[in-house]
Amino acid sequence: RPVSQRAWNRTFENAVSYPFFTLWDMNRDKVSDVVFALKSSNDTIINGSCAAEGLPFPCAYVTALSGTNGSLLWQRALAEDVQHVQCGIENLSGAKSSGCLIIGTPYLLSAISSS
Repeated sequence: RPVSQRAWNRTFENAVSYPFFTLWDMNRDKVSDVVFALKSSNDTIINGSCAAEGLPFPCAYVTALSGTNGSLLWQRALAEDVQHVQCGIENLSGAKSSGCLIIGTPYLLSAISSS
């Protein structure tokens, strides 16, 4: 089991988070990771900008941070506003990794693999 920091803090400048988050061991290190969604008014601070994904700005991002130290595990840009994230979908895409189901408005239903 990896050594965890007792406390960590991660700041996203000019960003607002959606009013939910979920905990799930995304990287299978036996420590729960933090998965949440945000929207930023600064497209350059996010890994994988809206434009790089072919999406209008601003777009939403689903973000996974390591529970051990707050480092970025992965981040995905989405065209729609995110309403709910449910993680723990096993064997997504036939892989041995888990993933998350993303529900948004007005027309979003997406599954994201953690690998």
